[in-house]
Amino acid sequence: MINSIAIENFKRFRNFKLSPLSRVTLVGGANNVGKTTLLDAIFAVYNRLSPDLILRQYAGRGFNFVPGGAENIWWPIFNEFRTDREIRILFNWDTNNHAEEKLSVKLNKSYAYNVVPFGSDVAVRGSNTPSNQPEMQSYALDVIYSKNNQDIQVSHVTVAPNGLLMKTDFSHENPKPASIMGGRLISDYAMDAQMFGSLDVDYRASSVTSFLKDLEPRLKGLSVIAWGNKSVVYGDIGMEKKMPVAFMGDGISRLLTMILAIATCRDGVVLIDEIENGIHYSAMRNIWRNIGKAAREYNCQVVATTHSYECIAAAKSGFAGGMQEDFSYVRLDKINGHIVPKVYTYDSISVALDAEMEVR
Repeated sequence: MINSIAIENFKRFRNFKLSPLSRVTLVGGANNVGKTTLLDAIFAVYNRLSPDLILRQYAGRGFNFVPGGAENIWWPIFNEFRTDREIRILFNWDTNNHAEEKLSVKLNKSYAYNVVPFGSDVAVRGSNTPSNQPEMQSYALDVIYSKNNQDIQVSHVTVAPNGLLMKTDFSHENPKPASIMGGRLISDYAMDAQMFGSLDVDYRASSVTSFLKDLEPRLKGLSVIAWGNKSVVYGDIGMEKKMPVAFMGDGISRLLTMILAIATCRDGVVLIDEIENGIHYSAMRNIWRNIGKAAREYNCQVVATTHSYECIAAAKSGFAGGMQEDFSYVRLDKINGHIVPKVYTYDSISVALDAEMEVR
């Protein structure tokens, strides 16, 4: 699991450090202090081999396009829009700093590439690769991933005439699995069905049902049912017919999505923005407890954000009884123009909540 993270020149973070992180870390703070940006930075490291490395982050904020044209597509990810500064995101994986990962991102204003058609597909060749096709110039992001100071992957994300394209010079390993859930996004029921099916085919879906029973005790089992080209997860709650889980309420539907994400990201990370959205505060304790249990079972790290005092209190209650060491709370504050984290262990957030301190 990630023990610490340092972020330089990425969005709101000029120079930000957070340590330690827990198996489950909840992040709070006022608006515009970088809660979502922290999730975006973590996901960028895991999503580094995808051409939508950056556009996926824009979509999570409700933007499906970038105003100003292709030449401006990259500037929103750079702190103060300073594209002359390199973005650096560093992870340490143990307390002795023996396992460090670093993602470096910099703008290349004169990247040369060839677009070479192969039937209906398009390949991108860098300027070092011979081709009979004319060479084109484009703004690009140079994305370099290293581990313990050794480059593992070097990629270039290019704005080509038909969209974003990625060329990877070399890659020695695949990223660990990761999932990010935006606070503004409606649940993708087809994706839920796909994730459940990937577990079910390996006989690993029964535990998902057990995590949902705290919210719906009548639940006997889950299954994927196809209607034409659409697939939906249905639940058996002892009625005459099975019912789509989405019809059982926002709480159980959102918990299903979160548990499926954790189960399909074994040994990886799940990032959840505004985790309390659509969930009544009375259900949050059981949701937190089951997130904690699932994170342990699948060795998955969870980082979530919240604006809700009730959500923080519910997490304290949900992780009581043997799971305290798995949880921590982080409050982000802007002090003299810098974003500074204050880390609360389970014990210290319990004291603060019992004293009715403002910790949001």
